[in-house]
Amino acid sequence: MHTENVKRLLLCAALIVGCRTGLETINPDGPIPDGGRDDGTARDGGATNSGDSGQTSDSGVADTGTPDGGSDGGTMRTIIPEASLGRVPGATTFYLFNEGSGNQVLDHSAAAGAPIDLTVELPGSTRWISGALEVTGPTIVRNTDSSAKLINACKQSDQMSFELWVETQNAQEVGSRMLSLSRIGEGGPLDVDVSFAAFPGDEGPPAVRTGVNISGSFPSLTASVANLQNLTHYVYTANPGANRHTLYVNGTAAQSGSASGNLDGWRDNHSLGFANAQNLNQPWRGTLHLAAIYCDELTAAEVSQNFGAGANPEL
Repeated sequence: MHTENVKRLLLCAALIVGCRTGLETINPDGPIPDGGRDDGTARDGGATNSGDSGQTSDSGVADTGTPDGGSDGGTMRTIIPEASLGRVPGATTFYLFNEGSGNQVLDHSAAAGAPIDLTVELPGSTRWISGALEVTGPTIVRNTDSSAKLINACKQSDQMSFELWVETQNAQEVGSRMLSLSRIGEGGPLDVDVSFAAFPGDEGPPAVRTGVNISGSFPSLTASVANLQNLTHYVYTANPGANRHTLYVNGTAAQSGSASGNLDGWRDNHSLGFANAQNLNQPWRGTLHLAAIYCDELTAAEVSQNFGAGANPEL
């Protein structure tokens, strides 16, 4: 074979390898590879293929290897298979509040669709501590981009489970909103799709109240909590097709009730927020450790499994 032909073959081989390498890089601002439930039929673990999504550690955590572009410019987005943490897989959004700096909280779920990252709007009212975000004054931690990944998945399945690991330091009489999925600047009850609020014990025991927009009504559940300041696990599930919703506290069903209809009234332009209502009139102070949202109804055994995995699972 002539020397010139050999050089040409080597050049072609190098180009093929280079193209393949380029194709295997994830864009952190685009859709994350699907590994979770998107049709309500199976919960398969949300695991990612390390050949398609960057380097994978021994724990199964896939690092995209690309800065997310937050305020500090160096935060790395990771896709975390929840099963590797001992948790139920398939969350549509998943937050660990362990960024440690900056004003962004990243969505680590493996579900299809653009990640729903959160912004700390008044960073001076928060401080990062080990594995958590402490809210020390009035602020809100919310997404300002599309929530379509979450809204559409839950409307399709007609089921939901909202999970929180938090410590509450204060609660006001009108309720301090730990979590809300609602219109920014909400003005009425039907501007809210899902609400988690803490209430003080001035006229009874401290309590947490949850509610969900089902077919234009807003059924709610209230559960007493012995000490809001303790690190506590809350899960609120709803399955309108089965006419039920349930509030779990520390792995045990605390309240349940009827809730028939559907989730068709949820709107794509609603925002997911923590530590305040979207109109900023129900501030909450405390510590956010973990949050996850599933677009299906977790069973009692699955709620217990996530409770057992803890508030700060080892990566």
